Amino acid sequence: MLVIDLHELNVKLAKQVIKKTSQIATSMEYACICFVTGQGNKSQGKAKIRPMAIEVVGEVALKKGWKLTSGTQGRLTIILDEERAPAVVTSKL
Repeated sequence: MLVIDLHELNVKLAKQVIKKTSQIATSMEYACICFVTGQGNKSQGKAKIRPMAIEVVGEVALKKGWKLTSGTQGRLTIILDEERAPAVVTSKL
């Protein structure tokens, strides 16, 4: 599993990272990619990166037929290969 931490980036850069990673995801040997967004605790007002990431990752997952999971710890994970993805991501034992 590839883990990419976005929560210290600004929204524009985080969006670029998500899109570029999604473009090359199938050429990598990972079964899933986890984007760490944080929970917006440092944001003034409300979270900014997490809502954007949910929208962008959700659109990409839908277009490419990938499964998307959202953890409660400020994580979004796209599953590229469910057979090889860790059980903690797929919720399978």
